[in-house]
Amino acid sequence: MTSLCFSHGAVALAAGVRPSISSFSSARKARGRVSVRLSSEEAMEGAQVEVEVGGGDGGGADGNFGNGSGGDGSGDGEGPSRSDREMVMRFMESSGATVEQVDPKVWSAFQTGNISGLAVVNYLKCILNPAKKLFLRLLPFTLSRVLADNLFIFKVGVEEGLGIFGKLSAEAEQRRGSFFKEIDFVLCNLLTAFLVDFGLVYLPAPSVKLRGEGAESWIKMMNRVLPSSIFVKDPAVTMAQRFQGYFWTGAKLFGVGFACCFTSAVLTNLIIFSRAKLDPSFTPENSMQNPFSVSAMYATFLALSSNTRYQIVNGIEQHFLPVLFGRLPPIATEAATLGLRFGNTFWGSQQWVIFATLTGVQKSGH
Repeated sequence: MTSLCFSHGAVALAAGVRPSISSFSSARKARGRVSVRLSSEEAMEGAQVEVEVGGGDGGGADGNFGNGSGGDGSGDGEGPSRSDREMVMRFMESSGATVEQVDPKVWSAFQTGNISGLAVVNYLKCILNPAKKLFLRLLPFTLSRVLADNLFIFKVGVEEGLGIFGKLSAEAEQRRGSFFKEIDFVLCNLLTAFLVDFGLVYLPAPSVKLRGEGAESWIKMMNRVLPSSIFVKDPAVTMAQRFQGYFWTGAKLFGVGFACCFTSAVLTNLIIFSRAKLDPSFTPENSMQNPFSVSAMYATFLALSSNTRYQIVNGIEQHFLPVLFGRLPPIATEAATLGLRFGNTFWGSQQWVIFATLTGVQKSGH
């Protein structure tokens, strides 16, 4: 008996005398491969075997690339496309990365075609950088954002840097000589700004969904079905989903903004109350505020103004910056991102002053 083994696909056999079905002693498919055994008289000299492959193991490191019939990487569960496999292979060869370095959840999603090769490359770029790897280890829930954008962590750093610098400058200008005497107020405000800035980057950012197993809550279902970024590059996402995604992201920003501002307002009121008790001569810069009303106004601002601005920023970064700076060194894209987000932060600060003055949250001139 002569044994021929082919990758899973459509197999056509042609010889001088076409073998009949009865001439096959066995044919089986296992783990993406098809084994065909021919009787020795049919494996004659000059016989031709034509193999049309639709997918397969895909080659690559340790033979671990692909386990299905090809697919287009669009999440149909048929395995990664050839272009996706080649993209990952090329990056691994150039960077020295290995399959073992990829998170099992990420690799499984890639193998089944639920995420693209670009998502795997973005993940590898992250873990090959010690600082970014630590970030991802400390904040594992950001994985979906990292898979979609290899600059996500850089953008978090930009926003936090701009936010903290801007807040410190404002606090120093407002408190002047009392800055260090009122350092507790300063730290409270900085903590709130830090958390809110992270939420402003994280929630509207594009994401890659990893399909979970078992039952899921309605919140997880909404996060999976609706895009976090309405300008996401995915033709499968409908206009209705993008429209609903805008308001769903706005609702999440409202919740984050309300929680952070409420906590800050309560802490600020407690500090004012404690200081007044300990030091009767203490006169606060601002009187104690109603935590509910100020938090509701701040959350509304985030849901409307911030949500809209950051959706636009993410759209520009996804669709225009790659066209303008794609052929240049990565630092060009990073510089453009820095400039874009600086402008957005400045624009948002001006909008907040107007909004806070009109709603009475902040007095004119403060």
